[in-house]
Amino acid sequence: MIVNASSDSSWESLRVETFSRKAACLAPLLALASIGHAQTAPLGTRLGEQVETTLTDAAYQQRRWDAFRLPPPPMRPSWSAGDFSAQITAAAQVSYDDNILQDNQQRIESVRSDLYPSLRFRWDPSTAPSGTGVEVFYTPQLEWFAQYSQFNTINHYAGANLAGVFGRTTGELHYQSAFYNEPDILQTSRNQTHTETVTLDVTHELGGKTRLSSEFEVGYGDIFSETRYEESGGRLLLEYQVRERLALGVGYGLRYVDTQPGLRLLFNEPQADLLWAYTDRLHVSLRVGAQIGTVDGSASAGTQTGPLVASSLFYTASDKTILRLEFSHQQWPSYYAASQLNDITRVSAGMHHRFSERVFADLDADLGYNSQNSPVTSTASAGNYSFWAVECVIGYALTPHMDCSFTYHHLERTSNLDTPSFDRNIVGARITYRF
Repeated sequence: MIVNASSDSSWESLRVETFSRKAACLAPLLALASIGHAQTAPLGTRLGEQVETTLTDAAYQQRRWDAFRLPPPPMRPSWSAGDFSAQITAAAQVSYDDNILQDNQQRIESVRSDLYPSLRFRWDPSTAPSGTGVEVFYTPQLEWFAQYSQFNTINHYAGANLAGVFGRTTGELHYQSAFYNEPDILQTSRNQTHTETVTLDVTHELGGKTRLSSEFEVGYGDIFSETRYEESGGRLLLEYQVRERLALGVGYGLRYVDTQPGLRLLFNEPQADLLWAYTDRLHVSLRVGAQIGTVDGSASAGTQTGPLVASSLFYTASDKTILRLEFSHQQWPSYYAASQLNDITRVSAGMHHRFSERVFADLDADLGYNSQNSPVTSTASAGNYSFWAVECVIGYALTPHMDCSFTYHHLERTSNLDTPSFDRNIVGARITYRF
């Protein structure tokens, strides 16, 4: 699942997340770690069951693998002393939301106000090898609804990253936590979600053009105080640098997921990957494989087999324009429908453009399709839904420390499941200040 002091801070944060974040977590945590996208985080948790997993890893950071790495922009600190630095950012937004329950049958609207202070603290020891450091961040989100005070809440997002270089071995430890709420469809209270994830990434150069790359992770979640899940697993890849800008890898992964109430599945995941830095401006990553799922505790359930795909393309078209395109497909147990298995396909795209030194724009889109089946009862299909979302931000840098922007966010889902179909529009204005 990732605060910058420039007019394109939101996009830079997105790039930092895409190439540096290793922890797997739910979509809202990904958004809230970047203050530029903080206002969208709680809006889509029921849009689609977009379980975020670390299927791609383009951030190769060792020696000759640097060709495949898009370096994140440096943190512009609010304060620094020696090896220590800190960044403090605050954003305030007022918006109109025409469907806060995400249910067309119970459509209610409200003006909402949001405040997002954010603190990021970093230690980069000058006496340690390059790449060694510690980072801690915390972003609370304060929400007020003008017409429905029972939905007022404070959400919390926090995490830490630790990286160390030991000769030919690099290790990274990532922790992320989220505690957030959204309006209850009964209109009497709030639904609460809590997630925790710890990820360990280790790479070791074997010599020549070959290296081993491994990842291990454990996670926990409590969804709406109704469903709890625990997940653990890892993968090991053997990677070979075919050419200076082209690398291939093969490996194997295992993941175990336990949802209560729901399914317990063990996934075997043979996989291969490709990393291609065609130019300094164009980077492509592709991971393909298979998911072979076995249902624990059910002798009647058949093996659940499906493709595992994750790909990304990042293109810096010019000094003013950055483009991205991502595609993924995977199986995952449903957190909202007991004993159902999701088959999720997702496409996302984005563009950042600076019209001038002061005027900038961001456009992000998300499109997905999910079909559900019951492996325990061998039901061919329990239903499906499609979802899409688009967000547009037009901003102006008032000063080197302050931006103002107008935002529009549209979300839509069409479903034949118990979860309702809906469309939703949020229009707002935001001020961001970097200390």
